[in-house]
Amino acid sequence: MRAIVIDDARGVRALLRRMLALEGFEVEACITGADALTLIGGHAVAPAPTFALATVDLGLADTDGVHLVQAILEISPATQVLVVTGHSTSSFVPAVLRAGAFDVLYKPFDRVALQDALRRVGLIE
Repeated sequence: MRAIVIDDARGVRALLRRMLALEGFEVEACITGADALTLIGGHAVAPAPTFALATVDLGLADTDGVHLVQAILEISPATQVLVVTGHSTSSFVPAVLRAGAFDVLYKPFDRVALQDALRRVGLIE
């Protein structure tokens, strides 16, 4: 399975890449929403979704997480989208869930929290 990590923080990208690789994912990473949509869109012609998982930082410089979740799911509806954020308020949670994200992880998080989220949607056992 493949995953895409979309986060503008180098440390978070590296951490998610390592954690997801330990769960058996092949991982690609992007800094901006525009780069992510280009990458995801380039794979959208495959019969099965190329990216089983997309992790989306809520506060990217070029877009907000809600719009990015919607755009990812328009291109690749079968991709599971997990929002990752450092925002301490939960006021955005209903909006990202309505947009199609399956869950929200708050930074800092650990591998167990990530595993729990992935198990809930059947991406790992």
